[in-house]
Amino acid sequence: MDIEKPENEMDKILSYSSESRERKELLKKIEEMKNKTEEIPLIINGKEVKTDEIFEVRAPHNHGIVLAKASLAGEEELKEAIESSLKAWEKWSDMDPYHHLTIFRKAADLLAGKYRIENIAAIMMNQSKTPFEAEIDLAELVDFWRFNAYYALSIYKQQPSQAEGEINRFDWRLLKALFLLFLHLIFIQ
Repeated sequence: MDIEKPENEMDKILSYSSESRERKELLKKIEEMKNKTEEIPLIINGKEVKTDEIFEVRAPHNHGIVLAKASLAGEEELKEAIESSLKAWEKWSDMDPYHHLTIFRKAADLLAGKYRIENIAAIMMNQSKTPFEAEIDLAELVDFWRFNAYYALSIYKQQPSQAEGEINRFDWRLLKALFLLFLHLIFIQ
């Protein structure tokens, strides 16, 4: 399996100039976020878990805006999440490395495409950033996923020399760390 070296997402930053389509969409998304408080449950073993301990997520630039109400994990939820993560890790580590790369590339494509404006609005509201600063944050994450998938593939292809009658092979496990980072992003943000 070969994949082309990705283009740098920084070269595709949108301008959000007056009367542009992306500016209109962004302003609409920001208004939606200002006027709707999201409920953020814990996700444990693929299931939504709501707790009685709630944390209000407020816009840093306007504390009157409650963006979300997030369930906080207690000891029981943490234990269950750890057990679930360990089971997921087993399944992930048994998966063909090329499938790992496909998952990261698909996530990057979705973030850069279909969910771009929504995520730019979320970055702006959650971190008090301008559209340009939010675009940079998004571009860095997209590039991180795309380029690391590309470079991981080139590392996977590196195998030791084979002398006649020998079978030598490296079993690379580099993406385990990326999987843990991905879990961190899902559970922390």
